[in-house]
Amino acid sequence: MAIIYLRGTTGSDANDGSSWALAKLTLTAAITAAGSGGTVYVAPVHNESYNNPVTITGGATPDALVKVVCVNDSANPPTAAATGARWVNTANTTVIAGFFYFQGIALRGGSGAAAVGLSLGNGNSYGLYFENCQIATSTTVTTVKISLGVAGATSKDGLIVMDNTTVRFGSTAQSLTLARNVRWINTPAAIDPAGAFPVVLFLESSGAAGTLECRGVDFSALGSSSSLVSPNATGSNIAYKFASCKLGTSVLLKAAQAIDGPGQGPIIFDNCDSAGTNYRMAHYKYQGSILAETVKVRTGGATDLTQPISWNMTTLAPSFFAPLESPMIAFWNDLVGAPAKTISIEIAQDAAAAALTNADIWLEVEYPGVDTSPMARFTRNRAADVLASPSTHAASTAAWPNLTTPTKQKLSVTFTPLMKGYCIAKIMLAKPGVTVYVDPFITEA
Repeated sequence: MAIIYLRGTTGSDANDGSSWALAKLTLTAAITAAGSGGTVYVAPVHNESYNNPVTITGGATPDALVKVVCVNDSANPPTAAATGARWVNTANTTVIAGFFYFQGIALRGGSGAAAVGLSLGNGNSYGLYFENCQIATSTTVTTVKISLGVAGATSKDGLIVMDNTTVRFGSTAQSLTLARNVRWINTPAAIDPAGAFPVVLFLESSGAAGTLECRGVDFSALGSSSSLVSPNATGSNIAYKFASCKLGTSVLLKAAQAIDGPGQGPIIFDNCDSAGTNYRMAHYKYQGSILAETVKVRTGGATDLTQPISWNMTTLAPSFFAPLESPMIAFWNDLVGAPAKTISIEIAQDAAAAALTNADIWLEVEYPGVDTSPMARFTRNRAADVLASPSTHAASTAAWPNLTTPTKQKLSVTFTPLMKGYCIAKIMLAKPGVTVYVDPFITEA
């Protein structure tokens, strides 16, 4: 483990890398000299180009990662981080494996018609943290992708973090392909406008399994000709979570492909929009979708104190065993024991439809039902089992003024909490091919 200096304008790999005056010339030589757990200080003028297959291997374990940090090279040792350093492979694929922290580095693959991308994360175990970086492919070849992780049985624990890190593409047909776990945060401009805007930003590799979490990322450069997510490569299962992100005005959140099965990862957008709102959400699952609704709402119902809202729950292929499950509605219980607590949720269909039964839709509550531990109990107003005769939920007189011929009902459950604490309510919709508006406001009795 050592501190090594790297500056392509004056360095030499024959140097020991112990100072700017004795800096290394190439990143691979500097990383080798630094060793597992070491640090490479990179001058902002460093601009290195390769045209051979390269595998850059970092630390062997997370606590021995290699730090590659672009710094101001006017001081020895450096006193401030910087940006501007570049590493480019123009004609062959670059693979980055092991454990790394990169700061202020632009990593690029390909040039012109060379079909070259980047493969980030490889091997049995890897962890890559990119901060204030750029990850790019400069080729115009449409089949080239930037691979975030590598699918396979030996790399299931890999993680890539992109912190204030932009991506750049050379063609609209290029994408980020997901294989394992990726976390993208704190990025005011996700897509470099100097490059192309992809038709689909996130694709799945065959055999992919993991999570994508995006928080505080600005995707607004992607407009109506782009989709953020296209799921369902062969044998893949990525769970998507976008929270508090900025979106393009008319970007498609999800491409037209269906989600394959009830166990496949959902595509979740919470508090993501192109405008100054903080209530928009869209949850896509195999069973259907749940969207924030601002027009078809209940009078006196849920609101963020400015905008009344409801949830549009529309089903595709749910079942009694795998219903479309709403987000959690958490509420605090401050009373213990008798009398029992009864809570209710208002629902409506925008048609003179058949009233829903307790085999079609139900309210489920998880509550502290044991007085000697925090173990939860569950209660629901669902039909007891598939053999039980369904009963129709109670009709409601609640006002839904923007529904034309509404069928209005109320879901209620009664339970007795035995400890103070949070209770969690969810709506479960098991009937295929219906749209139900849910007012996510709990009334108690």
